[in-house]
Amino acid sequence: MRVTNPHGVVTIGADGAIDWALRPDSPFDPRQVRIENLVVEGGQIEINETATGARHFVDIADATVSARALTGPWRVNATLLADGEPLTVQISTGQASAKTAGDGGGLALRMQIVPTAREVVIEADGNARSDGGKLSYSGTFGLRPAALTDPTAPSLRDGDGKAVVGGEAFRVSGLFELKPEALTLPEFRLETGAKEDPYVANGKGAVTFGAEPRFDLTLDGTQVIFDDKSDQVAAGSGVAERIAAFRSFAELVPVPAMPGALTVNLPAIVAGDTTIREVAFKAEPEGEAWRVRGLKATLPGRTRLEADGLLSRGEEFGFTGKMIVASNQPAGLANWLTGEVDPAIRKLAAAGFSADVELDPTVQRLNNLEVAIGAASLKGSAVRRADGARPVLELALKGGAFELDALNALAAGVISDTGSNRLGGHDLTLALDVGPVTAGDVEAQALGLSVRLKQDRADIDRLMITQLAGASLSATGTVTGFPDKTAASLDASVVSVDGAEFISMLADRFGTVPPPASGRLP
Repeated sequence: MRVTNPHGVVTIGADGAIDWALRPDSPFDPRQVRIENLVVEGGQIEINETATGARHFVDIADATVSARALTGPWRVNATLLADGEPLTVQISTGQASAKTAGDGGGLALRMQIVPTAREVVIEADGNARSDGGKLSYSGTFGLRPAALTDPTAPSLRDGDGKAVVGGEAFRVSGLFELKPEALTLPEFRLETGAKEDPYVANGKGAVTFGAEPRFDLTLDGTQVIFDDKSDQVAAGSGVAERIAAFRSFAELVPVPAMPGALTVNLPAIVAGDTTIREVAFKAEPEGEAWRVRGLKATLPGRTRLEADGLLSRGEEFGFTGKMIVASNQPAGLANWLTGEVDPAIRKLAAAGFSADVELDPTVQRLNNLEVAIGAASLKGSAVRRADGARPVLELALKGGAFELDALNALAAGVISDTGSNRLGGHDLTLALDVGPVTAGDVEAQALGLSVRLKQDRADIDRLMITQLAGASLSATGTVTGFPDKTAASLDASVVSVDGAEFISMLADRFGTVPPPASGRLP
């Protein structure tokens, strides 16, 4: 038999009852009718929801149907367009029980659905039942990629070193119950990596239908190890390497088309030298991106990270939002970031920052930046650009009372105690204005500094120290060749009404300084 362009209508009542499930008894025995090869070309099934007024359309490109009897077993192979989504569908059933035509009957039903644009395969195996015209379908399900991923891609590994991703991507299996009002997943298991040695996480969730459909999923995993052997993330790795590691992890989870929430709890993520502990967040789809809420994690150096914002994926990868980083062991954090710890940083009991951030692989921008270094506080902005031949870092900071230890710690983030440039291949522009600045019993009213650091050259555009032991200092100049062949050219001046206090301070700090003949500094 060949059927061309049929049109069917299915109505779902306000109570969830489906009209096709309520049919009068037929005048013949359905076991006497057999369908050997029914071909459907074109056509459409219209589904109307009485409760919401919503209408859904399933367009049939082609389908073949066969059945040993109207009571089953059935086999259906079809190519469809469900509300614009292209699908291929395979359905096979068992034989319906005697009660199926009325209520309480059961039908073994197995389905495979492939959304061709999404490159995944959905499988379900269970029993379909009718209760008062309300159909339900429950059993086991599976979700897997339509094809294997790139075997050369970076991989994730669990705490025992088992492969998580690389060569083979995720597989999900679990229990489900489908009713007109909702799809419930009482439990499911996420596996990634080789089938014989996978990484496993467990979860549960639900998808509710109606006028405003949404999903809610919770995923609890074990420790995850990020392992990219081609580009290992090691101690002191640069910003680009750490962003690349995070990007590989973020790209694992596709963004669903419907509203909802994904709640994730992981005890730890290990990336090279880094162990990020107590990772927890909730993410909601927003277009092709994730809206991340309440992200919390513990970084090296007893450092707490909190963030809220928009995580974009694919070619537009990046994060925009608010971020707080607070370390109770700055030496440990510095060792992770730079691979070494300056003595000035070891003296700090705490450090951190908060900012409005815009982060992507080429530009990292921190606006409304507030930096805490010990008891000192700075405000300003920071920008790192890596879209040119050399990455550029621009810092502009202002603050109030500042101690010499905090100033040394800030400087140690750029220049090591041996004089080497910690920023390596970066060019640096720094503008700093703080005051008062204290060093023991000596205090300056204000300190202003503008400096440009490029390779082995530092251009000091502005150095101003106001009211240091009754004197004010200003200087400009250049310093080259550090740390091995340092040479400096400075134009400096000291202004003081009476230089005795300033000379006495210098003598206390650096030894005897003979006063000028006039008794005043020029």
